[in-house]
This record gives sequence, structure tokens and C-alpha cells, in this order.
Amino acid sequence: MSSAQEDVKVITVLGATGNQGGGVVQALLKNSAPCWHVRAITRDTCSAGASKLRAKFENDDRLEIVAANVYDKESLFKAFKQVFGVFAVTNNRLPGHKIDKEEDMDHELEAGRNIIDAAKVWRHLGAYR
Repeated sequence: MSSAQEDVKVITVLGATGNQGGGVVQALLKNSAPCWHVRAITRDTCSAGASKLRAKFENDDRLEIVAANVYDKESLFKAFKQVFGVFAVTNNRLPGHKIDKEEDMDHELEAGRNIIDAAKVWRHLGAYR
């Protein structure tokens, strides 16, 4: 790895094919200083959203699209490997589910905890340095 490449830090962006995550991906790749490598996280790397993101930045080798799911902690551990930082977003709604009671939001708390646990693993291992 060249010295220029060694200065590049990896930022993982959850929800990279959505509005918030997609905007973060675009903002990070738009700037060359600081130089970020963006690990865009999506549940399905073959989805229309992932294909659109890939096409938009097809000539930018700083974009990596990776499959992971906030409800699968092990997939997050892998996706967060050796990252400098994480942009996290959760979804308060699940397709086909109605939110009537507070416990209908428990899935969002689970997702948040999984994200934090995965980030803490790599922080503990010193991967951010």
C-alpha cells in the first residue's frame, strides 16, 4: 500500500442506498481532503439501490459496497472491520408492521445495540488507529 493509500481512512455508512446514507456516501466521496474510503452497507448488494450507487461512482475506487444487516450482529462485525468511523442509521418501521405500542419499536433498539456492539469490538481491538 502506498503512503497516500495508507492515509486513507475507512468510514462505514449504514443505509447507504437510502436518502440519509446515500447523502453521506456522496458527501464523503465528493471531497478529496480528507480522503475517505467509503464502505457502503446495504442488505442486498444486488438491489436496485446498490446498483444505482455503484453506477454513480463507478470510476471511484474509494467506494466498496458490502452486505450487512443491523439485525445480524455477526455481519456488522465483518462490515466494521478496521474502520475509522461509522455513520449509523436505523429504521423505525418494518415493512408490513404497524406501530401501535412502544414495544413495536424494540427492533430499532436491537439494531442500535448491534451497531454499537460491533463498533466497540473494533474500537477495543485498536482498529481505528
